[in-house]
Amino acid sequence: MFTLVEQPGFTVRHAFSSADDPTVASVEVDTHHVFADGTVRDFPQVFVAEFDADGLLRRLRSYPPYPPPA
Repeated sequence: MFTLVEQPGFTVRHAFSSADDPTVASVEVDTHHVFADGTVRDFPQVFVAEFDADGLLRRLRSYPPYPPPA
């Protein structure tokens, strides 16, 4: 089995939700990934999530910094 990220890592920095719309939330994380070749990448990232009426994840978008870390 091919694995690109050997050890994914996320530490939550902030979490946001709306009292007006409980189906939307966002999370700011400090990302720390160790890739299969031993390369380490540390960068901030934001995820925006949308949930359906049953609370199941419907959509997830990731926003890494721009330009992406080299």
